[in-house]
Amino acid sequence: MSDPLPLFNFPSAKLSPKSTPWTLRPMLYRGGARQELRKSLADIKAGRLPGPLLNRLVVVERIHECLNADLVAGYSLETIRDRLGKLRQFYGFADEHELDASLESIVQDYCLWADSLVLRTQIKNSVDFPDKSNFTRLKANSAYGTAKTVAEILDKALDRRVSVLELTRIRDPRRKLTVGGSASDKLDQGQLFDFGKFLSKICKAIDAPFVRELPAKEIMAENGAALHIGKWSTRESGRVIVLCDGKRATCVSLRVEAELHLFISQTSMNESVAVRLKVSRLRYESHARGYSVSERKSRRKGDVSFTIYSEYRQHLEGYLTWRNEFFPGDPRLFPLSSSNVDLANSRVMHRIRRICKGLGIPYISARKLRGAKVNFLMASSVRLDDRTVTEIMQHSEQTLFRNYHRPSSARATVEIARFWKNGPVRPANSLAPGACSEKPSPVDSIPTLVPTPDCKRTSGCLWCESHRDIDDFDYVWSLATFGRLKQFEFSVSGHIWSDESPTLVQLAIIKIRAKLHWIRQSSTERMGWVEEADERIAEGNWHPHWSAVMKSVEGRLWS
Repeated sequence: MSDPLPLFNFPSAKLSPKSTPWTLRPMLYRGGARQELRKSLADIKAGRLPGPLLNRLVVVERIHECLNADLVAGYSLETIRDRLGKLRQFYGFADEHELDASLESIVQDYCLWADSLVLRTQIKNSVDFPDKSNFTRLKANSAYGTAKTVAEILDKALDRRVSVLELTRIRDPRRKLTVGGSASDKLDQGQLFDFGKFLSKICKAIDAPFVRELPAKEIMAENGAALHIGKWSTRESGRVIVLCDGKRATCVSLRVEAELHLFISQTSMNESVAVRLKVSRLRYESHARGYSVSERKSRRKGDVSFTIYSEYRQHLEGYLTWRNEFFPGDPRLFPLSSSNVDLANSRVMHRIRRICKGLGIPYISARKLRGAKVNFLMASSVRLDDRTVTEIMQHSEQTLFRNYHRPSSARATVEIARFWKNGPVRPANSLAPGACSEKPSPVDSIPTLVPTPDCKRTSGCLWCESHRDIDDFDYVWSLATFGRLKQFEFSVSGHIWSDESPTLVQLAIIKIRAKLHWIRQSSTERMGWVEEADERIAEGNWHPHWSAVMKSVEGRLWS
């Protein structure tokens, strides 16, 4: 008897001959989504899984239409595979909790699953949970990414205007851009250099003669650890890792992965794009004395172009010669061990990452490599404008600053110091209440304790020839507030008021009182200004220029 259910397969997905063809049929059987696809299909065929659950049929049909449409539209196999994996997580949760996941209940079931993801981000460990596979700790970024992917699929399938993600407690945990000081900048640069030198040593060590003979060879890392490749009689011990063990394919794959890392560091290309590159996409350009390469980026839905400059050209041409000898019929620029490029993409960085972890070398991912290049190009020593950096990195300006640019306090300090040293800008007003007419110059009767006016210390303005009073109420109010600030300062200084040996703060208070007294005596209108200012000060109504400072000082005095 023929099976009446649709196949729900993906005929346009070009997988390797050994791969199991993708299908959504396990989602119609209780417990099928959690199993490996090959085993799930075998259990369905043998009748070991309960089902099919026909109440899920409409939703699965719509999901299949959406995924098939994306695949035909040009989305990569890696993207579709990722979506299928996250869908299986959702349906696995529905199977475990016996949820219908039907057209009527799919939104509510999704919200319950999202709550379980939130719970996994909040637990500290999985010791207290009997099913550790379902309640292992999950990072907030992972929970959001998983829930968002499934939400996008359901939104298309259900033709929703408001995303189902908005109905949950999951929100985008925006990356906090920490400001790096000089110490962290040096640390990051040191890690980059160590990682780059290690990759370069791998590429130089695995040359054509080595691949033919596989002699024992040692690659030393900057931290003193060693990687042994070729035919070694001893196994790994301590900070030594023995790799390849006489296997030619492993050594060749190691070189290809190392070259891929170097290529990404030079071009800032995504690994998903770089791993699909064909040798035919490389074009020599005389004006740059290097190569240019372009490739379609699915997420951007367009081509991205990168330039390989002359400094890297010699190394790349050496790799191309080596590659042509061992992969003469493979069109890929980076022929990995898998025969299918999209299958290899999901594990493209695994070998280098594992080696670095074993040797204690910081592993720099492709994302961090791009971020390092962005911050180098935007550093004060290079000073490229934002638009130029955006064009070089093939990103929008919004993506560049949100995901890659990292502020540096050290560079900001240098730029601010250079601006104030070389720029003609000077504050229009003095630091103290009032105005400034020209360069600082002390009055003849300046007390010895008073600092020489230098436009840096506020009290110095009171004894400066260039300081000017302003004939309005706002100035009087500001001067009275400044006087009360000095009184607060004197009250916490521990000194006793002395007319014979006054302190600097006491001199400032006396000077401000003298100014206010002169203003009060000069006219009836100005007398009203001083009285109004005194009333405001008594009420704690400070001038806006000093308000933040006064509130801070009050908090310290009365706390």
